[in-house]
Amino acid sequence: MESNHIRVKEIFLKAIELPEEDRIPFIQKECGGDQDLQTEVSTLIENHNERSLFEAPIQKKIDPKKHKKEPSEFEITLKKIQKRKNKKFRYNLILIAIIISLISVGIWTQQKMKDSIIELNEHSLDHNIKATIKSLEEWIRDKENLITTVSKDSTVIAATEYLTSKYGMGKFGNKDSIWNDPVHRRLIEKLKPIILVVESPSFSIVDASGYRIASNIYEVVGMQMSPNGMKEILPSIQLDGPKFTRPYMHRINMVEPVKDDSEVPVTWVDCSIKVNENAIATIGFSFYASNGFNDVLSSHKIGINGHTYAFDEKGILLSEIQDVDELIKYEILKKGEDPVLKLKLINPMNALKDSKTIDRNIYNKSELILPVKEALADKEADSEFIIHTVTEPYYTFNGDEVIGAYVWLPKYNIGLVTELPTKETLKPVHYLNLILIILIGLLIGFVVFSFISSYQVARLNKEIGETSRLGQYTLIKHIGEGGMGEVYLAKHAFLSRPNAVKLLKSEFSHKRDVVKRFEREVQLASQLKNPHTIQIHDFGYTEGDRFYYAMEFLEGITLADLIRIEGSLSLSRTVVLLKQICYSLQETHDHGLVHRDIKPMNIMICKLGGIYDFVKVLDFGLVKDIEGEDLEMTQEAFIQGTPVYMAPERFLRPQLSSPKSDIYSIGMVAYYLVTGRKVFDHIDRNSLLNEILNTTPKNVGELTNENLPKDFSDLVMSCLAKDMEDRPENISAILNVLNKLDVSAWTQTEAKNWWENHIEKK
Repeated sequence: MESNHIRVKEIFLKAIELPEEDRIPFIQKECGGDQDLQTEVSTLIENHNERSLFEAPIQKKIDPKKHKKEPSEFEITLKKIQKRKNKKFRYNLILIAIIISLISVGIWTQQKMKDSIIELNEHSLDHNIKATIKSLEEWIRDKENLITTVSKDSTVIAATEYLTSKYGMGKFGNKDSIWNDPVHRRLIEKLKPIILVVESPSFSIVDASGYRIASNIYEVVGMQMSPNGMKEILPSIQLDGPKFTRPYMHRINMVEPVKDDSEVPVTWVDCSIKVNENAIATIGFSFYASNGFNDVLSSHKIGINGHTYAFDEKGILLSEIQDVDELIKYEILKKGEDPVLKLKLINPMNALKDSKTIDRNIYNKSELILPVKEALADKEADSEFIIHTVTEPYYTFNGDEVIGAYVWLPKYNIGLVTELPTKETLKPVHYLNLILIILIGLLIGFVVFSFISSYQVARLNKEIGETSRLGQYTLIKHIGEGGMGEVYLAKHAFLSRPNAVKLLKSEFSHKRDVVKRFEREVQLASQLKNPHTIQIHDFGYTEGDRFYYAMEFLEGITLADLIRIEGSLSLSRTVVLLKQICYSLQETHDHGLVHRDIKPMNIMICKLGGIYDFVKVLDFGLVKDIEGEDLEMTQEAFIQGTPVYMAPERFLRPQLSSPKSDIYSIGMVAYYLVTGRKVFDHIDRNSLLNEILNTTPKNVGELTNENLPKDFSDLVMSCLAKDMEDRPENISAILNVLNKLDVSAWTQTEAKNWWENHIEKK
């Protein structure tokens, strides 16, 4: 290519020295029939300019008649100044037009935004009160189901029949005869665990004449209900189902005052006790209004300062409220006084008038706040269940201007109100009023933001630089995060193998107890050599004193992920996985350790060394040494672990460390694998705890289409026994049963096919 260029140059330089008429024949001769070469040289000749670069340009002749005088320097300067003025004036006009446009757009946007906010607030209020009603109904239904179950218990029925026949209608000398009656004592012991689990302060059984013939509160045993109390009790005896009573002061339903904690507002749920389809009494549980009823309402508030509360047919507050400072200021409420069942929901702004204080006892319904007054009007008109929203601001009980929604619930004889201060709802509109100032400030804000962002990026880069290399490990990417640690994929500098590095979060690096727990996890887990236990390779500290340790990196899925894919597993595959879990825990227990957090999320299956469905037990952060316990780590009796997979004794005695707690968790995992469902699956803490402590799970064989061997079903159910002594003695006992099962083997060929179709293909 270079020689061809040189040849073109030689021919071109020679040709331009010749007269024009001799150039073409010369080029044809020199190119010797090479058409490409001839074309390239001819093109250069055609574009060649004969005039030298140093030659003066040809001057254009100027017609003197047409020639105009050039303007002076002064004239040019004046024109430039005038041009700049005109340009600046145009810019000012444009700026004014932009400002006017922005103001117009701002006003239009403000109005549209205000309309949208009103519509959005109306929707939010309506949605919130509906959600409150749903949550309240679910909470009440949960309590009603509980009392219905108790009322149908054979022991409770028998005890009630006995106590009614012996002490009913006031047939007793004094309350001690009832209190000390062995049947009464056994009844209390029977109901005591239930009361503790559901956090009920008391229960009572009342006969048809209004006498309390049973209770766990000594003061109320044998006492007769007041006329008002009888109005509440008699319908419960006559009804087939349970009955919920809104918050009230316990003492108002008693003929004589009692000295227990009855001054505290409570709700009541009761149900009739029947013998041969005839109601003989009613049993009821009380629940502190502050625990449950108030929790439901307080959890359904809108915004930061919104609130939701309940009231009765007199406009009296039935639930807790937070902001009482203004009520104390107007002397509507005394300092330290509980407003529940005492505060009348009146409008202080109308009621004050010329006074500085309010007498809360002299006002009737006309002084009630708007939503309460309207809800009571619905009640008096026997209107159906209708939710109303009020988007026009009004004054609520503490003097705040609010918008709200209300409803009367005839089923429970209470009203509900949810409110939101207008200063919060109209906040976006206030921002729009300052839109021009904000636009001007945007430039400054942008500069500041850019500076801060640059600073943060620089600091982040510094942090990444500090933590990108830990000892011999180079961090590649972030792959997970827990409450106190972050997990990274890393590579060893010399071995070039992938590792998982767990790094303590910086905010915990100076907390001795947290660091100690991380060190403990490494020390305990590093003692274990079983291939089915996660292997610890190394540990150390960063330059910033952040603790880290390196462990083997696993490419696989957890058992929880496996069940999400499959729904449930065959018995043959379940047995293969359970054996591997047992091998890991067998070594753990042999070392005097208990894992304490065995669950599907902490067990992985992976492809390791060409073996498919290879099990690895993870997360030894909650491991406890049962032979040489760290006293400092066990001083506090707090529950650690995942509740749904924890053994009952762990709730009753959090400090207890027994291998049989892990055996219980193995049963939970086995149950989960073959059925695809958890043994207990309640979101509500009380319901979950109650089932774990008291409910016997359905037999695993009844929940799967596969015909499970009786030995396997018995093994799983024995692992789930409430009493530790009824569980298998140790892991070896579990392995003995699994090894003897007559089931088809889950082969490596089947495992490989499954992995190729479900994991590797993706």
